Amino acid sequence: MWSIVSVIFLLAGTGMIVWYYAKQYDEWRADFDPIEGVAKEDLVENTAVSPSMRATAKYFWLVSILFCVRVLLGMVTAHYTVDGQGIYGLPFTEYFPYSMMRTWHTQLSALWIATGWLATGLYVAPMLFVRDPKSQAFGMNFLFVSLIIIVAGSFIG
Repeated sequence: MWSIVSVIFLLAGTGMIVWYYAKQYDEWRADFDPIEGVAKEDLVENTAVSPSMRATAKYFWLVSILFCVRVLLGMVTAHYTVDGQGIYGLPFTEYFPYSMMRTWHTQLSALWIATGWLATGLYVAPMLFVRDPKSQAFGMNFLFVSLIIIVAGSFIG
């Protein structure tokens, strides 16, 4: 009975929040318009892609790979939680124990987000300056190799 009551209160509360947001949306939207107006030119559209900006492509590929592996490990971890001994009767727990899968899944949650923030910062920074600093692309490649070593070492450890 209390579960049904709590679901009803949850839906009613969510409905009230959505109703209030819809009622106030036009007023709030007017508050977000800048007094000076919107920008006359787009910073991103007028930016020439520099060598260091091109060097961030590998970071974004790594973020995509880390996210996909994280989702896969999440599925394996959830399956271990339900089955307990493996996946569809196959003895995966002998080679990859539950605690290791859960640890890797948690580590990847932090790593793909941190790598994404790092890649975005490295991509946007040259847009704010006139030119790339000297050896910027080399530094980014060195940082990428260091990131790979740290991540691989973390998972092997």
